Amino acid sequence: MHHYPSIDGFVQSFPNRTRILLIGYTISAVILGMALMATSGSSKGDIMMVAISRVAVVPTLLTVMVCFVLESGSIYQAGRGEVPDGITRRMPPPDDLVVVEGPAVAVADNS
Repeated sequence: MHHYPSIDGFVQSFPNRTRILLIGYTISAVILGMALMATSGSSKGDIMMVAISRVAVVPTLLTVMVCFVLESGSIYQAGRGEVPDGITRRMPPPDDLVVVEGPAVAVADNS
């Protein structure tokens, strides 16, 4: 992990996470569309549509949970001023960036 105060690296991860979320939405929409076509004109279409619509929600729920976990990790790293190595390789820090070392933490001796 590299430590430098830049949000550019984290902003670069947003399109990838948005893409994951849009894929989940698309899968759910395709399942619902197929269910609408399959159940139209059927006498038991309403019951089937309810069952299939509940299944169609699963990809959206899973992708939202994955994106939530990924964003939580990013927020934690941003709070600590860390940038993942992959983002640092793609977007190196500016040459004139001054890295400020924090003060050493004193540990109390309880003996």
